[in-house]
Amino acid sequence: MSDFLDYAIVRTARRSVQIQVNADASISVRAPKWVSKDHIHRFIQSKSNWIIKKQSQIQQRLLHQSEASFELGYYYLYLGRYYQLHASKVPLSEPVAISDNMEISLESNLGLEKTLNQWYRKKALTYFEQETIRISRLHGLSFSEISLSQAKRRWGTCTAQKKIRLNWRLILAPESVIEYVICHELAHTRHFHHQRSFWKLVESMCPNWKSHQAWLSEFGHFLHGSGVVRPLEF
Repeated sequence: MSDFLDYAIVRTARRSVQIQVNADASISVRAPKWVSKDHIHRFIQSKSNWIIKKQSQIQQRLLHQSEASFELGYYYLYLGRYYQLHASKVPLSEPVAISDNMEISLESNLGLEKTLNQWYRKKALTYFEQETIRISRLHGLSFSEISLSQAKRRWGTCTAQKKIRLNWRLILAPESVIEYVICHELAHTRHFHHQRSFWKLVESMCPNWKSHQAWLSEFGHFLHGSGVVRPLEF
């Protein structure tokens, strides 16, 4: 189950490994320099149920804050992580840039919401294309086209002509969740149904697909609000 948990390792002088679920639901692991990454991964795996429970509590708390709005200083999701939005003090090559924070150029007349959503869509198409090509080649599958959708109920679709459409709001989700949706739609290029052979192919490409599907069931509606949260709880 821990294979879909993204975490950052912080090397410290402490003697033991410590897991911290942060206020934005991200995971930090503090560990001595001599502890191997394999040991840390096994430790995360042993604590995965506790971690998921804590993340769920945090996401639910954030979800019940006020309706999404777009303001400087608020936190915005991108690839499963929260970034606080700041006005850039220097010229940017793109309207939005990611570092430790999310920097936005105020030179545009579109306003924060339109500027962010246009940037999200551009990033989504580029990322989805790259990942779909990578995964399709890895598993010997093919598709004819990749495009974005803004459906309210579906994260992806695949036509009989192997045209795949992915909801642009998936760019807010963790990379492992996006990978699952791509695997799901690519599996439809071979099996245009949801019978046993389809799910067997999905599992061969994405062994933890049930966990990712459960994540979307629980937090998917939060992505439709662009994952915006106020800074009050951070």
